[in-house]
Amino acid sequence: MDETNKQILKALRANSRMPFLKIAEKLSVSEGTIRKRVDNLLKSGQIRKFTIEENLETSAIVHIMTSTSMGTEKISSELMRIKGVIKIFEVTGKYSVYCLIKGTSMYEINDILEQIRLLKGVVQTETHTVLREY
Repeated sequence: MDETNKQILKALRANSRMPFLKIAEKLSVSEGTIRKRVDNLLKSGQIRKFTIEENLETSAIVHIMTSTSMGTEKISSELMRIKGVIKIFEVTGKYSVYCLIKGTSMYEINDILEQIRLLKGVVQTETHTVLREY
């Protein structure tokens, strides 16, 4: 990946809605160049999706221990359906799944946790409240 593509990705990470013209001006190239490069980054899988980051006040990282009788892929699929579950990671170790949850308050975080705990195949959870994000 060349330096121009790296700079395009950096700009889109900061603001995925940044107009191509503005990126082009910053990088001293044409808007068409940016458009073509972004299209190529999408086609090659370097960019998988454009997304938003909501300004939710409270977040937590949940470690989930799963039953060996149920696959983590199935549990992860169910987790994705819960409003407030932002990211899911299948990992190695004592806990098979980690997820990032966000809500407007600790009450909402607790409601999300209750939904996670009720899922079939979830044996135990350990929750870490996020104090600061960088």
